[in-house]
Amino acid sequence: MGLDEPGGPHKKSSEACRSCPAALPHGGAEEARPRLLPGSPAREAATDSPSTGDQRGFEIVGTPDIGAYEAGTDSNFNAFISEHLPAGATAAEHAPAFDFDGDGADNVSEWLALTDPADPASTLRILRIVPVPPTGVEVTFVSSVGRLYQVSTSVNLSDWVVLSEAIQGTGRELTVPVVLGPGSPHQFLRLLASP
Repeated sequence: MGLDEPGGPHKKSSEACRSCPAALPHGGAEEARPRLLPGSPAREAATDSPSTGDQRGFEIVGTPDIGAYEAGTDSNFNAFISEHLPAGATAAEHAPAFDFDGDGADNVSEWLALTDPADPASTLRILRIVPVPPTGVEVTFVSSVGRLYQVSTSVNLSDWVVLSEAIQGTGRELTVPVVLGPGSPHQFLRLLASP
C-alpha cells in the first residue's frame, strides 16, 4: 500500500487529521510546506533534541517538536501570525498593525489575546458585566491559557486605572470581581491581555 493510496498512512480525507501536516508559507512564497496541526503526536516529542530554533529561525520554547518546523510558538508574534494566517497572506497582511480578519483587533492584539487573527468571530471581549452593590461589578470573559488578564476603568476614555490583579487564563470563561473607583457614576471598563 503506497503513501497516498486509499487506506495508506497519508490517506486523503476531508476530515481534519490531528497529526497530518497543514500548509505552511515559506519565505513569503505561496508554496506550501508541511506544519503540525494541534494535537499532533509529533508536537513537543523531540525530548533529546539540542535545537534552539526551527527552519524559519524562530526560537523553540520548551520541548521541541519532531521536524524542522516548531508549531504552536505563542510566545513569538512572528511565529504565531505565520502559523495562523493562510499561506497566501502577503507580507503586509502579516504586519502587527494589520487587521487581517477585519474584526477591529490588529494582528498584534490578536497575538496578545491568543485569538485567531483569521477569524472575525474570535475576539477578546467582555461577555457580561453584572452589578454587585454597592460599588462593584463582576466581569466575565473567555480566557486563553498562557495569557494574563487585567480589568481597567476610565471616566473619560483617556485616563485608565487598573482595577484587578493579573489573572491567569484557563481556556474557559472567567468571572472577575471588580470594585469600581470613586468618581463619575458612568465608568468605562477595558479588558487587557498580555503574555
